[in-house]
Formats: sequence, C-alpha cells, structure tokens
Amino acid sequence: MTHKSDIVIKKINNNIIFYDNSNEKNIEQLFLEGRFVTKEINNVEFINNDNWIKKHYFRKGTMSFLKDKYLRCTEITSTRSYREFSILNHLTKKNFNTCKPVLGWAYFSSGIFYQANLVVENIKNTRTLAEELKLLQIDSQSVSVSLICDRYTALGKQVAKMHLAGVYHGDLNLHNILINKYDNVQKIITSDDIHIIDFDKSDIKIITNKDKILNTNRLMRSLKKLNLFSDFNFDFFQEGYNSVIDNF
Repeated sequence: MTHKSDIVIKKINNNIIFYDNSNEKNIEQLFLEGRFVTKEINNVEFINNDNWIKKHYFRKGTMSFLKDKYLRCTEITSTRSYREFSILNHLTKKNFNTCKPVLGWAYFSSGIFYQANLVVENIKNTRTLAEELKLLQIDSQSVSVSLICDRYTALGKQVAKMHLAGVYHGDLNLHNILINKYDNVQKIITSDDIHIIDFDKSDIKIITNKDKILNTNRLMRSLKKLNLFSDFNFDFFQEGYNSVIDNF
C-alpha cells in the first residue's frame, strides 16, 4: 500500500517499514538482508561506512523508565519514526537542506508496545552551529564581525524557508543545525550552507506567529545556554528571516 506522499508502507514479519518509492535502492531487500540491524543500545549510530545514520528512539523525561518502548498506535502514521520520516521526506522534496530519509520502521511485539527506528543519509563535512560559533568566538581576534553576522543572516533565511515549507521544528537548538565545514574560517556563509536536522516531535502545518516565536525563542535559549547570545548578532538572524518572508 502507498501513502499519498509516495511513501511505501510494507509489513515484514513484526515490522512495518516505510520508504519513498523514488528511492533507487532495493530497500526491502536490504532490510531482509539485515543491513540496518544494530544492537540498538544508542540513540544514534553511524552505519553503512558512515554514509547513513540510524536513529533508535528512546523516551526522555518522566517516561524514560520505558526506555525505547512506546505505546502501540492504531496507525503506523502515528508512530514517532513515521512522523519524522514524513517530515524529512516532505522537506527533501522541496530541496530543503536536511538529512534525506532512507528508511523508517516500527517493530511491534506481541504486547502493547512498539520500538521505532529511522535511517537517514549522513550529511558529511559539517559541524554543528554550536561548534561553529564557539570556533569563531575563540578566533574572534582574526574573524571580522561581518563573517559572524553572515552566519546569523544565513540561519535566519534557512529557518524562514523551513517555515515557508510548512514545518514547525520541535527543538530548534544549535546542535540540530549543521553548517558546512570549510578549512578557511573566513569563508562567507549563505543559507545553502545551513542544514536543519532532527525533526522528532515536529509538525507539517500552517505556521502561525506563535510557531515562529516558539522556534525563535528556543534558538535564543540555546544560544544563551552556551553563552553565545548577543542582541547585536541576533538582529541579523531576524533580518535574514524577514528578508525571505517579506519577499515570499
């Protein structure tokens, strides 16, 4: 059976897998061969010679005692892995910079729980925006203010493109934003160098002003937590954001 967004859904034993039907790889055969099998003791693992990243979903907060077990859903589309896969697939089809999804699945045991997995393509030669901004802070004497501002402007533009694509991010922090890594720290950065990842607990929706504020405030908290926030720099984020939204 297929989903309206061209996502193929198949049941294999106690697993329900899903992938985009335009994927040139024989996903079902690779799954049957065990190419995606790991011990699943870590939230994130690199597989297939580091070309793919496998995410095994674990609970956090007050429900962390359940570890990787989630209450069985009546529909596969309600599982954690499917929801994130569908968002990544949606963004990829709009040529937005994020991890391209390869495969997702949910394993349903005989009880009331399921376990969820997602495999995406690894975005190589990048560092987190947290790492980038810390590096610029260390090299502040040799880095011009304009280069730092370029990064904030580029980030603002990319967040705006995400919102125009109809996606609200559930946890927009500096560790979920990747930036292309260049040997020359003086390299000018554009929005094409920015990748936004980790869309767990995110939504495809009509973006409201409240959504925009929530995403912006989350980003600000992340900057403040790492002692990287300044009103001057963040004004360039807002400027980049508005430049895209106002011209839409």
